[in-house]
Amino acid sequence: MSLTKRDVRVIEKIGKHGILSRQQIQELFFPSYATCQRRLREELIPGNYVMPPYYYNRNTPIYRLGKEGRRVCDDYRNVTLGIQKIRHNLILNDVVIGLRLDEYEIEKKIGRVIGDIITGQYCIEIDLGTEPKDQIMEKFTRQQSLDRHLVWVSNRKTQLAGWYQYEKKAIFTDWHDMSKLRRVI
Repeated sequence: MSLTKRDVRVIEKIGKHGILSRQQIQELFFPSYATCQRRLREELIPGNYVMPPYYYNRNTPIYRLGKEGRRVCDDYRNVTLGIQKIRHNLILNDVVIGLRLDEYEIEKKIGRVIGDIITGQYCIEIDLGTEPKDQIMEKFTRQQSLDRHLVWVSNRKTQLAGWYQYEKKAIFTDWHDMSKLRRVI
């Protein structure tokens, strides 16, 4: 099997994010559902570049790197398949894709976490409401040390109001509404 340039970009993007849904892969690289499915089923999965899909919520196929895919990537994230981890990573991927970010880092969960996505002048945090108030306040404190604006993507933004004094510009938004973020970033 011969990998195309697009195949390599798909493999590298899955490696950078750890997981991508079929819809996210299609949105990034393919003109149609059929083209995306054909390439995954006929080339990338049989070649062990991408693992067979894990189904999240029964109808969302999630793809991770296979053994050969890890050889193609110099650096890749290994995401565990817990429900909260998958949900968090899919939202994080949606933010990156929705904002059309080109240059960004996804924070590896090693040591002290500062933010989920670091890009240019922004630190983007994905909050699913699973962390207690004191842990969130600790994150805000660490984020203040960065010379970046904070973008907090959360469904509990009203609960966060007044919890901290953030010196930089802070944007709170629901992760379903990317339009507000696109105007700012």
